[in-house]
Amino acid sequence: MNVSAQEFAWHAADAGGLYEVGRDGYLVMDGNGLSGIECRRRLSAAMAGDGAVAFRLRVVIGKRYAIRLLNDEGRAVAECRIDEDGWIRFAATPAGGSAASLDTGRFLTWFRGRPAVDPAFVPGGLDPKTRKTIESDEHRFEFAAIEGAAGALTFTLDDQPALRVPGCLLAPNEGVTAVALIAEPSPEPGSRIRLRAFEEKPAGAPAVRETFPLHWQPIPAIPRGYPDDNTHAATTRPADYRWLACTGDYCWVKARLPGKLTTGEITFEMRTPDVENETCLELHEDDATVTQGTWPIKVGILQGKFFAGFASIVDSAVAGGGFWQSQQAWYPDLVPRPDTVYHVRMAWTADGRYRWWVNDTPMRFSGVAKTGEAFSFPDLEIPGFAIPFTNAAVRPAFGGIDTIALHYGYVTPSPHRADYGRIRIQGTGLAN
Repeated sequence: MNVSAQEFAWHAADAGGLYEVGRDGYLVMDGNGLSGIECRRRLSAAMAGDGAVAFRLRVVIGKRYAIRLLNDEGRAVAECRIDEDGWIRFAATPAGGSAASLDTGRFLTWFRGRPAVDPAFVPGGLDPKTRKTIESDEHRFEFAAIEGAAGALTFTLDDQPALRVPGCLLAPNEGVTAVALIAEPSPEPGSRIRLRAFEEKPAGAPAVRETFPLHWQPIPAIPRGYPDDNTHAATTRPADYRWLACTGDYCWVKARLPGKLTTGEITFEMRTPDVENETCLELHEDDATVTQGTWPIKVGILQGKFFAGFASIVDSAVAGGGFWQSQQAWYPDLVPRPDTVYHVRMAWTADGRYRWWVNDTPMRFSGVAKTGEAFSFPDLEIPGFAIPFTNAAVRPAFGGIDTIALHYGYVTPSPHRADYGRIRIQGTGLAN
């Protein structure tokens, strides 16, 4: 059984940062110049005693960053800072003396361990006007053993010796329940954080490790005159510690799976503030096009109704018979409501059978096909209809599902938002 899953446990609290989940295996956070970044994550349990959190990340040198440990109200309990040259410090409290920050003696490296803080190892030196733009190596920041009475915690960078930092707790008697990654606003572009993994080790409880195995790629706008030029640029942001919030006019966000699944199922959650515009999820066998990957399964919300996409075989007055034509089947038993969470499940088999559920209820569809034939089907068997990949006259034999496509757009032109969460796909098939 092959399984791929993604939860979107972060929340972009900034106004204009650009986000991409899973690019090259990272959660990419781009401050987009002046806007900066503030991306938060809640902990599964309050950090106490021997509990710890850790981040494995890279940053673009030359900008200011911070890692904050937050209380329930979003105030910083501790703040670890990274300056323009790559030195790592902590914000100081009155217990830390008169200094504005506490030096740790730790620093970032780049290009296989070269010290980013030494001008002899940075092309152009450390002068912002002359130095080459560089990205740090991937570093592991761990924060542990909070000592409220002493106002201290223990900081570890990579495999270096652990460092106790007294006087760094800004709110020593308050628990840590969330974390935040910060890129301060900058007059120049390039304030970017790439998070490879987040680890949470609650005291006395199993560890939690989050990675980003699937790349949820926002498809850019297609220039006029090229195929699918009605495609607008997609944007994505983690939202409300649960969602991948997708916005745009008529857009696609695609994730490639590590293998092809000939039989399987997918579960996910969805919501949208506008049930008239399209919000759907499709499963494709990729064929190097934006919209025309084989879609044996498509389900979503459109024109105030739930619908599913399938295909029937239609004759052509010009070319003869036996061509598949896409269809939409409407689900009349549940009317979608704005900003309501729906739990959706879809299953398919290699021989062309499929089925849908919403909120654990099997979906019964009905309608009139483009052939004029009335249809109604509740089950996996769909007499008289075919799935595109089963029509050998149109394309070769079905190889398997290898792409999840989030598709959303307008019935009437206007920016649309569609939220997707807790996506899990599993099945059997062949590895790529």
